[in-house]
Amino acid sequence: MKKMIIFMMVFLMMAPMGFAVKAELLNTDPYPLESGQMADMRFKITYSDVPPGEEREDKISRLNVTFVDTAIKLADDKRERSFVLKEDHTDDFYQMIEYRVSVGDVPEGEVPVILEFGGDFEKKETIHVRVTDDQPEFSIGHVFSSPDDLYPDSNDNKLEVQVANIGDDIAESVILELHSDSFIPSSSLSTRYGIGSLEESQTGKGEFYVDIPEEIKPGEHTFNVSIISEEITEEKEIPFYVKGKPSFSLDALYNEPVRQGEDSFLKFELENTGNEEADRVSVDVVKDHTVDIEFEQYTDFVGDLEPGQEGEIFIPFSVGDAAVKDNQMTFSVRYVFDDEVKTDNFPVNVRVLEREKAFYEDPGILLAAIVLIIVGAILARLIFSPEK
Repeated sequence: MKKMIIFMMVFLMMAPMGFAVKAELLNTDPYPLESGQMADMRFKITYSDVPPGEEREDKISRLNVTFVDTAIKLADDKRERSFVLKEDHTDDFYQMIEYRVSVGDVPEGEVPVILEFGGDFEKKETIHVRVTDDQPEFSIGHVFSSPDDLYPDSNDNKLEVQVANIGDDIAESVILELHSDSFIPSSSLSTRYGIGSLEESQTGKGEFYVDIPEEIKPGEHTFNVSIISEEITEEKEIPFYVKGKPSFSLDALYNEPVRQGEDSFLKFELENTGNEEADRVSVDVVKDHTVDIEFEQYTDFVGDLEPGQEGEIFIPFSVGDAAVKDNQMTFSVRYVFDDEVKTDNFPVNVRVLEREKAFYEDPGILLAAIVLIIVGAILARLIFSPEK
């Protein structure tokens, strides 16, 4: 009798352990799963070897299933779901569950998915899911600029970036976007370029126009390219080099108004405000044949200018019958840099006043002089005429 009681107790304790739970992957969409993409997964959960009667109803009428995050994660925050199990024709209980998942960037192969069952019966089951990395992948090819050398305080620099699809699938609707703290778009959307579709091993290019601000220091900088497609987005960092160069400012030391027919001179201070030396600097006056101003010399030689160094320009001239106004001239600063002759042009205004007239050419002065003469004659006659 004692042995029978012990046997019954052991049986009752072991009975719950007789439950068997099984998770079966029904399908995935897409199949196989794609690395870095969203997907749907459907499972069938089956409870078998369930004892009959009330014990069965009490213990497995509801089932808690927790999706344990691995490289495949739930797309929402609901990691645990509860289901009312259905009885099938074999007296087992089952339920279908579906998860929306995000597949991590994993190499091609089998990726584990772990389901954890809760309640009176606890178990973890691992199912391996096939994942492929058949998707686009991008690489940066050649990068060109026009002009070849990029400088601070330059506008409309053209950048051409080649992009290749080195992946295993087509890339649809590819768009390139450029970002950098070292330049700004030359115009609206000039740093965004649509390529279209890129087949496997196909190369496309984007063209961009950027301005480099004056405060950007010479040296190596970087810009980022966002490669955006319907399937994937990648960021690439690209180095580029900003060169130093001479730059000039022109300040007037003497530029007073001058009258028609008079001689005068222009005196300016030329400063190298850049960060590189300018060799053999000279200033040319660009002759404008529509303006009647003649210069005794059209060039003044300054010499070499280090960054921050100043030179003086002195140019005498004479004014003919130039228009009475601010007559604009052009000073062309010529210098040698990187073994090339370069020029920077500056507008210079010469204010011309109307020529001074002789008194006999001015009707007002002439009339006043005549009036004075007549009045003087009358007064003299009255004073010096004999009395009657």
